[in-house]
Order: sequence, then C-alpha cells, then structure tokens
Amino acid sequence: MGLPKISPYMIGIGMLIILVIGYMYLTDYRIIEIEPPIIGGKIKFDPSSNSSEKSTITPSKEQTSSDFNVKITDPKDEQIVGESITVKGESSGDIPERQYLWLLVGLEKNQQWWPQMENIRPIEDKWEIGAAIGGEPEERLKMKLVMMLVGEKVNSEFEDWKRNGKLTGSYPPFEPIPPGKVLDSVYVIKGI
Repeated sequence: MGLPKISPYMIGIGMLIILVIGYMYLTDYRIIEIEPPIIGGKIKFDPSSNSSEKSTITPSKEQTSSDFNVKITDPKDEQIVGESITVKGESSGDIPERQYLWLLVGLEKNQQWWPQMENIRPIEDKWEIGAAIGGEPEERLKMKLVMMLVGEKVNSEFEDWKRNGKLTGSYPPFEPIPPGKVLDSVYVIKGI
C-alpha cells in the first residue's frame, strides 16, 4: 500500500490555508472579535427589527447571581462635597475575568460621564479612589458617582482617553454612559 495521490489543486489549497493562518498569526489579525459585557448568557439576533439595536443579551443564571459586589461607603448619598474627593467602598468576591472596575462621575441629566483616572483593584475587599467633581468653582451641581464593571473594549477606551487627556489637558465626557454593569451609585452635591 502506498500513499494516496494528492492532486496539485489540493496542495495549492493547503498552501493557501497555511499562508492565511501565518498572516493572521503574524499580524495578530482576528476574523471576528466578540466581547460579551459579562460572561454567560445568550445572544438573540432579530434581523427583522426596525430598531438600531437588533440583538439582545439574555443573562444566564450565573450572570445574574454574580459573586462580585461593590458598595460605595463614602461619600453618602446626597452628601455635600468639594471639587476633589476620595471615594471609598467595599467589595465582596472576585472581579470576573476580563472585566474591569471603574468609578465614573456624571451629570445624569446631560448623560455626560467622566471615568476617574484608573480602574480599581480592591485590596482585602476595600478600595478607594480620588475623584474630581467638575463644574465651575462657584457652581452647585448634583453629580452621580457610578461604580461599573466594564469589558476589555471599554477599559481600553478609558485607558486611551486617559492617555490623550494627559497629552492634551482635555478630558471630554463620554456621552452616553459606556456599556457595562452598574454595581452601585450615589448622588453627591458639589458645594459652593
């Protein structure tokens, strides 16, 4: 018994496949990249929908009963604060894989949101981060502090925004709030 005969056509197809895979490997090219906001769940796609949002995500049981929780402990809801504050809190569980914890400060009525300067990594179930409460110095504003879990794409956008802000001195808001899972929030009043 000898080896089966392989046609030149099959050899050509094999070489083409090897070239494409090699190109993808060398350029870190991805044919499709899907980043679910939270691990688990089912994606439903409705091509007949007239809305711009044609797909929905139905959470799985694992997703809705997340073991990771966050609570803002300071400042308290409706507390009067200055322009620069320290936000403190507690957490339980581990941050899910490929998820990042961020504090956003926002004007909910205008849907303008500013991520604070780093993603948060709780230590022994406690965390704290400095936050800038914007607006004019003499302006009294009601701002919302939001603790969010975001995926890799949004985390990368926040990191790019931070780098660009350091270079230009400009930190434009995200409008509307970026996709993610809100874990806790409080309102604060920037005092005069």
